[in-house]
Amino acid sequence: MTIIRLRRGNKADLPASAPSGMPLWCEDTKELYIGTGNGVNLVNDLTSSALPVGIVIWFANSTLPSGFLKCNGAVVSRTAYSSLFNAIGTTFGAGDGSTTFNLPDLRGEFIRGWDDGRGVDASRIFGSAQTHQANSLYQVMNNAGGGSPGTFTIPDNGSWSGSLITAWAESYLRFRKSGLETRPRNTALLPCIKY
Repeated sequence: MTIIRLRRGNKADLPASAPSGMPLWCEDTKELYIGTGNGVNLVNDLTSSALPVGIVIWFANSTLPSGFLKCNGAVVSRTAYSSLFNAIGTTFGAGDGSTTFNLPDLRGEFIRGWDDGRGVDASRIFGSAQTHQANSLYQVMNNAGGGSPGTFTIPDNGSWSGSLITAWAESYLRFRKSGLETRPRNTALLPCIKY
């Protein structure tokens, strides 16, 4: 994904020229301008060069905007979408390995910032997916106890204290009661990628 940094100011403060591709936000008119190297031009639509190929947006309509593809994991042509392929490559799947590649699949997903060496979400590969944390807990509890879904047996090996058993059992019961995922409040929008 690409981060776009906007220079903000009033229309009277827009520079006579700006570096090519530099986005400029006009506070008083609520318009977006783009630097051309010789001047600034008003950006009238999402297909403008102000938005780099590969940028992901969340669209508040179920209809796809012009110049974008749905982030639905589809396999698309490396030739027909060569600019996008050059931008993201096979990060989200190699398609058939020679003539196609995969788009990111963001349907039903939350986005998490790439750790990029910070150590908060260590060992993550850029573009990789992660499962539910609560779902992982559910699997660990069943595997640890040797039980089937809906049951949890405690292994009698001396490593489980009463407080640990209670905490795990309470977590398990809360999880089973609420369903098979945990989630914050959210709104469903259409994820799109520019090609």
